[in-house]
This record gives sequence, C-alpha cells and structure tokens, in this order.
Amino acid sequence: MSPFSSRSSALARPRRPRLAALAAGVVLTAGLAGCGSDAGSEGSGDGVVVLDQEQVDQAVLSIENLGPGFVVDEDDDSEDDSDDADEPETDLGCLDAVDEDLEEAEAKAEVSYAAVNDLESPTVDSGVSSYGSVDDVTERFERLRTALADCTDIEVSEDEVSFSLSVDSDEETSSDEVEEQLNITATGTASTQGVELPVAIRLSAARVDNHVVFLSRFDLGADGALEPYTEAAVGRLLAVLGGETPDDETVVVDGSGSAA
Repeated sequence: MSPFSSRSSALARPRRPRLAALAAGVVLTAGLAGCGSDAGSEGSGDGVVVLDQEQVDQAVLSIENLGPGFVVDEDDDSEDDSDDADEPETDLGCLDAVDEDLEEAEAKAEVSYAAVNDLESPTVDSGVSSYGSVDDVTERFERLRTALADCTDIEVSEDEVSFSLSVDSDEETSSDEVEEQLNITATGTASTQGVELPVAIRLSAARVDNHVVFLSRFDLGADGALEPYTEAAVGRLLAVLGGETPDDETVVVDGSGSAA
C-alpha cells in the first residue's frame, strides 16, 4: 500500500458505511435495519406479488456483474457488527433526510463491492426490496422528493473529514419497465490531514410495481457512472419476476475497477 493510500484511507473508510445506509434508506430503514419476513411469492395486501428472501438475494448484482476488478466488500456487510456498532457515522447534511421515517420491507437484500486498488475505489452497493403494497413504495418516493427539493449543497466536517458537495437529482428511468426512479448525485471534494481529493456519490432507486432496486456508487479521486449498474440491476429484478435466471454478464463502466 502506498503512503498516499494510507493517508487517504481516512477519506474512504468513514464514507463507505454511511453511503450504504443512505442508498438503502431511499426505500428501507437506515442501514437495512431488521430482518425480512417469510413472505413468499403469493399475493399480499393489495394483490401484488411479494418476493421471498431467496428471490431478492438473486436480484442484487452478482460479483460476476462487477467483474474481476472488484471484490465483495467485507468491511461494509453488516450494520450489526459489534466492532463497528459504536463508531460514529459521517453526517451528510440534507442527504440524511433520505434515511429518516422509513419502515421495513417484506424482504430485502444488499451487497457491497469494492474495487481492487490502493484506494478501494469505486465502491458499488446493490440492493433490492419487496414491499407488501405499491402504496408503501410510492409514499417513500414522494417523501424523498420533498426532502430533496431544497437539498443543493453540503458543507460538513466530522471526525477530521470535511465534505464540500453540490447535490443534483433527476427522475430519468433506466428502462421502460421502471415506473418511477430517483437519481441523486453529490460531487465535490473530501479532505483530511492535508489531503484533498475529488469525491462523487451517486444513488438511484427504481420502482417496478411494489419492488425497488437501489444502487449507489462512491468514487474517491474520480467521478464514474452509476447508470449501467442500475440498468443491469433492474434487468436482474425483471428476470426474477419472470421466473428466469438473472444475467451475470460483466457490466463495463468507464473508471470502474479493471473495466476502465
């Protein structure tokens, strides 16, 4: 590991657990708190189909989708890890509204990947949740739209890490099957111990009926695209809903691991 990497790790590590919580919070409780129910694929609530745990586990991006330039991020796999439970999380200003006042899904899954390089950047988080009704999801999307209306800039400092970010959002969908989608981008700089690096945080939540795919990408020292991962993740959900095996083809994205 290079001297630059060891100094800049203070930027990367505090962000990553918080990033996963923010992405999950678009449609789930903060940090995917709680466990999924035993709901199967039968109708529930207003007659919708609720996926079971095995199905949502299939729907998240696979390591094959990320390719040989990535590994599973073992340091970001559980909010319940006793070694990390008391560590403070990095505040992200108005983006913190993303994970407030949210309830649990019927079934949910999340996985985190990190690039194989000195900075372990980018990191990509993929999650899928299945709710008991469409209303459960649309209400959450509406709350998020309201929270983002005045969220344009973030200036925060915590635990010797300072973030200066500009926030933007749009509702462009990844495919015709997606009924609504929210995409959030926060770009700027992060600094600590005399080191300043460009930072890009990208989050997407896409709804198909009563199911939601969420993706996040955190880049340190670069700014890479998230949309190809979101498109692939939506494809995996649609495959599961259709009773098919999801596609494990590697998603090639500029600036991502060995796929650059």
